[in-house]
Amino acid sequence: MNNPMRHCVILMMAGLGMISCDQQPTVSTTRGSARVECDESLFPVMKFQAEDFHNTYPEGTISITPAQAREAVVDFANDSVRVIALGRPFNQDELDYLKKANIEFEGYKVALDAIAVIMNRQQADSTLRIGVVDSIFGGSLTRWTTGKKLPIRAYVGDVNASTDEVFRKSMLHGGPFGPSVERIKSSGDLLEAVKKDPGGIGLIGLAWLHGHEPEIRLCRLGGGTYQPDSTEVSGQFFSPAQAHVLRHYYPIARDVYMYTREPRRDVSYGFIAYVKDRKGQQNFIDYGLVPGAQPVRIVETTSEKVQ
Repeated sequence: MNNPMRHCVILMMAGLGMISCDQQPTVSTTRGSARVECDESLFPVMKFQAEDFHNTYPEGTISITPAQAREAVVDFANDSVRVIALGRPFNQDELDYLKKANIEFEGYKVALDAIAVIMNRQQADSTLRIGVVDSIFGGSLTRWTTGKKLPIRAYVGDVNASTDEVFRKSMLHGGPFGPSVERIKSSGDLLEAVKKDPGGIGLIGLAWLHGHEPEIRLCRLGGGTYQPDSTEVSGQFFSPAQAHVLRHYYPIARDVYMYTREPRRDVSYGFIAYVKDRKGQQNFIDYGLVPGAQPVRIVETTSEKVQ
């Protein structure tokens, strides 16, 4: 008998509760307004989080401003913004600077994300070996070897983007992108470029794929000597599905953090608490990410009919 198709679903478990929102006499965690600078690769889901927070607490308004990751860190260090959301934790250079400048802050891991490798719909095979991905974005492979064997047009984000830093560290061993790789500042423009270019391939955060999945091909990565945390699945290929990101099978996963240097428990802190609580964590699931502040479990479903 043929094996039924199996799918993995991420489900929220019992909530752990919000961070403490003790109010000072003149400060409220659910009233007032605040600006949060957000890593551009996370903008769709963080914008929705802010809208959902306002719908829940009408007297609280969070303005989400997109910025590239390094730009957001600079603004945070310069105190031009008090709260930021990043598609990576602070790197060592940033931590050293903040410590040297005596800047106190709090950081919270709120989600797990991944850098998706996307292709144009005309490409027949979206299963790529790790070595092929390295060769494409490193610049040594410039033409597809299957299908119509079109020239490869590789698209990546801004040089200050978190997708740039995470991908180069994970896949290029910290090396640069190839000279033919085209940089596009906006994730939305990058998505459109891949959709329109028959030979296109690009890197993008999962939040930007929400509602666009049928318009592109989502690549499965692995093969060969690829060995994730579990040796039982060595050499296999994985998409950035939530279960694969949670299990650390997908090779370009990353943590999402929110940082604050606001000592008062004001509305910006209330927003962080909301994002960390059950409703905010469910919003991440809805946008294809994995909760990072609440426990989840993986449920396998099958397409086999019940007799």
